[in-house]
Amino acid sequence: GGQTWSAQTSGTTASLNAVACVGSSTCWVSGASGTILYTANGGQTWSAQTSGAPDNLYAVAALTGYNAMTVGGTGLVLATTTGGSSWSPQTFGYDLAGASAVPYGYSYAVHAVAFDNSSLWQSLILSSTNAGVSWSVYNPGSGSAPLNATAFPNSTDGWAVGANGAILSTQNGGVAWSVYNAGGYVFNGVAATTDASTYAVQAAGTNGTDGVVWSSTNAGVNWSVYDTGSPNTLNNVACVTYADCWTVGNGGAVYATADGGQNWTAQNSGTSENLNGVTAVTVGGSVYGWAVGRSGTILATTNGGQTWSAQTSGTTANLNAVACVDASRCQAVGDGGTILSTSDGGAHWFPVNSGTTDNLHWTGFFDQNHGWAVGQAGAVLVWVPIA
Repeated sequence: GGQTWSAQTSGTTASLNAVACVGSSTCWVSGASGTILYTANGGQTWSAQTSGAPDNLYAVAALTGYNAMTVGGTGLVLATTTGGSSWSPQTFGYDLAGASAVPYGYSYAVHAVAFDNSSLWQSLILSSTNAGVSWSVYNPGSGSAPLNATAFPNSTDGWAVGANGAILSTQNGGVAWSVYNAGGYVFNGVAATTDASTYAVQAAGTNGTDGVVWSSTNAGVNWSVYDTGSPNTLNNVACVTYADCWTVGNGGAVYATADGGQNWTAQNSGTSENLNGVTAVTVGGSVYGWAVGRSGTILATTNGGQTWSAQTSGTTANLNAVACVDASRCQAVGDGGTILSTSDGGAHWFPVNSGTTDNLHWTGFFDQNHGWAVGQAGAVLVWVPIA
C-alpha cells in the first residue's frame, strides 16, 4: 500500500485560490479572472465553467452536487443550483474575503466577510440561510474597521473579528449582530467551539506591541485577555475541542490552552521562524497537532499542546499549510511545488513529486483516501491511494 500525488490537467494557467468538494468525485476550483473549474470524476478531467465575471474569485463552498457558490472582488457572489452549467451573479460592491457553509435544515447557511479598500474601510457581513438565493447584510457603518476572520460552529451562532478591536457576534445566523469594541487591537484569527451548553471563543492578534489572545468561555459575554509580552504578532488560532486550542505566530510563537482559553501557556517551539499554519486531530481522547512555517519548519505535539517538538522536514522551502486525516497521516505543502508526506505522525517526512514548481497554498482532505492541493498558475494536484 501507499499514497502518491499526481498532477492533473486543469486546462488553465490562471492562479487558483480555493477548492471545495462534495464526496470524492464532485469538486469546484475558483481562481483569478473569474476562473471556475469543475470535475465530476475525482479530477480525472476538469472543465472550465463560465462565470461571466472578470473578478478574482477568492473562496468557494460546495454545498451539494448541484449547489455551490464562490466569492470574489467587487463584492461578487456567484451561485449555481445546476452543478455549474449556469452561475447567477450577485454584487454587493465590496471585496469578499471568504465564505463558509454549514447545514441549515434542508439547505445551507452561508456567511461571508466583506470589506472595501477605500479610505472608509467599510465592512459588511453577508448571511444567507437558503444557500445564497437571498442574503441579509449587516453593515457596521461608515469608517468601521476591516474584518479579517469569521467562525461559525453552526448555522446560527457566529463571530467575526478584525481591526480596531472589532468583535462581532450573532445568535440568529447573521440577521442581527452585536458589536463589542475591544479597543486598540487587531485580531487576525478566530475560533469557536462548543461543550453543548455554551461556546468558547478565541480571538488572536496583536495590541500593536505584543501578541494577544482574547478568550471567552460564555459565548462572548465576558472576556479575558492574555498578553504574551512578546512583540510577535499571532496569526492564527485553532481548536479541536472546547478546551484544547493553539495559537501560532511570528518568531516561532506557540501558545496552548487546555481550559478553553482561561489560561494560556507559552510553549518552547525551538524555532524563531514565522509559523503559517496549524492543524490538529483527536484520536482516542488524545490530541495531536502540527504547525508549519518558514524555511521548512514543522512542529508537532502528541500531548494536547503541553509540549511541541521540531520535526525534520528535509526542506528549506516555506511551508504554507498542513492537513492530517488521523494521528499518522499528514501532508504539508509549500513554495516551489513542495509536498511532504508522513505516515508515522511526522517521525519521518518524505518529499513527494508534485509535478509542479508552482507555490502551493492550500491542502485538505475530505476523507482518508482523497485530498487536493492547489496553487499558482492553475496547479491542481490530487492525492489518492495506490495499490
